[in-house]
Amino acid sequence: MTFSLENLEPWGVTFSPVIDRYIPGLWLAPFLVTRRSRLYTERPGWLLRDREGQPVVAGWNPLWDRQFYCLDLSRKDVLDYLGKMIDRAIDEWGFRYLKLDFLYAGLLSGAFSEKGSPYECYERACTVLTARNKTASGLPVSYLGCGCPLGPSYRHFPLSRIGADTKESWEWKSIKLIGHVGGPGAYINLHDTIGRSFMDGTVYINDPDVIFLRSQNCKLTETEKELIALVNYLLGGQIMFSDDPRHITAADTALTRRIVALYETLANDEYGATRMAKDVFRLESRSGKTAGLINLGKRPFVLEPDTDAALFKAMQGGSFLTDHRVRVRGGGIGFAGHSITVR
Repeated sequence: MTFSLENLEPWGVTFSPVIDRYIPGLWLAPFLVTRRSRLYTERPGWLLRDREGQPVVAGWNPLWDRQFYCLDLSRKDVLDYLGKMIDRAIDEWGFRYLKLDFLYAGLLSGAFSEKGSPYECYERACTVLTARNKTASGLPVSYLGCGCPLGPSYRHFPLSRIGADTKESWEWKSIKLIGHVGGPGAYINLHDTIGRSFMDGTVYINDPDVIFLRSQNCKLTETEKELIALVNYLLGGQIMFSDDPRHITAADTALTRRIVALYETLANDEYGATRMAKDVFRLESRSGKTAGLINLGKRPFVLEPDTDAALFKAMQGGSFLTDHRVRVRGGGIGFAGHSITVR
């Protein structure tokens, strides 16, 4: 995974442009325990339990033995374990970019072994997890918080995921059917990225999750990939991708070059988005040089002259960086569904 190293410098983290060009990253879910894990069998007293003595369920994943549980963060031996785990990841395994996921589990209530509220336990555990900011040789270490409660986490995880996971498809139909509003999917993820963009550079360095450039095992159209890539760049704090380079096609390479060219053109400015309708947002830059429209809806959106006169005038003509206007009846300007138009 890659991210913007220079974005961390205002937070007191500096990097060498040569030594730190590539930084190994590791995903961890430090608070979680599954039935198949050694901790569940060997340290049953470490699990957070309810008043009836049953392990507190922290979530469900069919790939993780279904239900999973969380640690009792009030225990000193659990905090010692978490500290040693981070030390091992840094000192023995050589990782300096640690993504710590499912952190919400640290705020679950239960019959704690020691006194303290969930908030106090979470605060102590996060302090332990992020205590190391350098390796033994002095190289910087960074943490990406994920699945974290936004309020209590910014002191420990200035670089954080601020929304749901994205996915290689626009929506996850099974998740949509059960009404889960935070499930993985490009549509939900984009709403989170746009809606929480005001946090970027103020409360957090926003992690909007990955962009997609590949064709293999990906149901997104090229227009949807472009939409995700531009929204992440304009309204987020870092760019990451998880495509396997071994399976990149010539068409994927061409798309990558086009996205990079757009990034270079749109650099050195600040951007914001204002909601115009449920799935439609006006895009503008601080300099006033860039204007655009984001349509997350399935159907084309029609911009009328009296809806937003300034945007209507800007979208009538000129040079467009990406143009997804479509013909509509009447005097309005149509914008295709699942697209971003920027001029």
